[in-house]
Amino acid sequence: LRMRRSFPDLKVPSPEAGQTERFYERMDEVMRELWGEHLHHGLWREGDDDHEAAARSLVSEVGGRLDLAPGACVLDVGCGYGATGVQLGEEFGYEVEGVTLSGVQKARAVSGARVIVGDWLAGVGESDSMDGVIAIESLEHMTDMEMAVGHLARMLRPGGRTVLACWVRVENPTWLERVLWLDPIRQAGQLWGQGSEERLLGVLRRTGFTQIDRADLSSQVAP
Repeated sequence: LRMRRSFPDLKVPSPEAGQTERFYERMDEVMRELWGEHLHHGLWREGDDDHEAAARSLVSEVGGRLDLAPGACVLDVGCGYGATGVQLGEEFGYEVEGVTLSGVQKARAVSGARVIVGDWLAGVGESDSMDGVIAIESLEHMTDMEMAVGHLARMLRPGGRTVLACWVRVENPTWLERVLWLDPIRQAGQLWGQGSEERLLGVLRRTGFTQIDRADLSSQVAP
């Protein structure tokens, strides 16, 4: 399989998408310093002694779970600087293109990355054009989860696969949990679409995804 011609930039942001874009561009230097070129919290395994190693471990986990043949076309939703796509190409032979809201992130993309600028909810890319779609800690930023997941399905060829690494919350938080923790985190992190695992699984099923596997890796998020 070969990657199709790169998609054009497509940017028709919602107010929330524009706010998230400004957040990432305003915090770009700080976030690069804290999280490096991957911008992922990481998956801390035995032997991972720094954040960069943990971030690479998370990407390896996603690539392995995608379980596609070398040369498969993969789209990375919320790709940041494109480091995930480069690593997946090196480790698994995938042909990866990424989409980000931020023009600053595209301008500072890592060497070898293929990055476009666009609002995922505006409808980026061609239907039935990808063997796999991944989203690592990015769907939570989107206001309409049904639409976001619908676009994942639209992009996939028949039999395609998607891997999502998502932050989820408890199904029925108490008033105190919402006020003290969830609402402040949602506002600070621009997590407009964050919901429970049950809600996300329901959206996936209604969209037509089958053979859904899930894993709780939260115990490995911090060293």
